[in-house]
Amino acid sequence: MSRLLVSLLALPVIASTVPVFAQESEFDVRARETEQQMTDDERFALIISVLGATGGITKVRDKRIPEDVPMSAGYTPGVPRLGVPALRSSDASMGITNPGYRPDDKGATAFPASIVIGASFNPQLAHDGGAAIGREARSRGFNIMLAGGINLARDVRNGRNFEYYSEDPYLTAVLGAEAVNGIQGEGSSRRSSTTRSTTTRPTATGWTRSSTRPRTASPTCSRSRSRLSAPGPARS
Repeated sequence: MSRLLVSLLALPVIASTVPVFAQESEFDVRARETEQQMTDDERFALIISVLGATGGITKVRDKRIPEDVPMSAGYTPGVPRLGVPALRSSDASMGITNPGYRPDDKGATAFPASIVIGASFNPQLAHDGGAAIGREARSRGFNIMLAGGINLARDVRNGRNFEYYSEDPYLTAVLGAEAVNGIQGEGSSRRSSTTRSTTTRPTATGWTRSSTRPRTASPTCSRSRSRLSAPGPARS
């Protein structure tokens, strides 16, 4: 019992001698202080995203979306009294999409498929493409890009392989991180899109999926940000 008491008394001394390596950043402090001032309703509002009228998927504009907000992949209301902006999301791995969302938008640049960027083995090219997408996003009022798309190409039956960089996890991570850094450098945030990989194996009757597991987006997982670039072919 006496040994236990001595050990417990020594804990504060030991703790005080351990260096603190993970210091909170200014942004972490601001985020925590802001969240502490929120009501539960305001917190819950930040964990949803609503889709408005698209002309195809949904016919009616969600009433929670202000009339002056450009429509795209999602809208999350902000908290104006605390200076928290609304989140305006757009799909964007290969350009700002517009499948009927915004009739007055004449079209954004259609960038090369991500698998083509992967074949270049050129991180700077991925970064420059991300920066151009970020500029076009910001010019349209978007501050969240659902990009870059990261998924290991392991099954030829995946109809979206063209959206991803390669079958190699390291190359995918490097190029994906550079695309994200390019977008983020233009003033928009990014959320890495699709971070799962599927492994298949041959069987007597054909190919069978043996495992599906989450993958980290990149070794330096960051986010994305947005000036108008030259207009290009319209995306539909």
